[in-house]
Amino acid sequence: MQVTRTAYNDDLPKGDTLVYQYYLKPSGDTESLISASDHFAKQFTTNDTFTIRQVVTDSFGLRREFSRAFIVKKCLPVVGRIFPTSDTASTPTIISTMTPIMKWSYSNDGDE
Repeated sequence: MQVTRTAYNDDLPKGDTLVYQYYLKPSGDTESLISASDHFAKQFTTNDTFTIRQVVTDSFGLRREFSRAFIVKKCLPVVGRIFPTSDTASTPTIISTMTPIMKWSYSNDGDE
């Protein structure tokens, strides 16, 4: 997941600064700080429902928060063999070349 800052302050052109903090909370677990940068990448290794919270603080100490829940669902990819058509050693596909071209399909549509 790529996260890029979206906060804006009308006083930025006048020299005001913004500090970003991003927190992540898996369902049934505790929230933790995952970044203090205005943009970052996060890789997920588990299926779960997460809540990400962005906290933006300006140089005057004023802060705003935004949070959003999302689901990570990773599925195993599916590979389909197109050629050779045989799937058992007892009934092999007869090929008339020493360098056959293997054909297959791949999908990973289950990821969300």
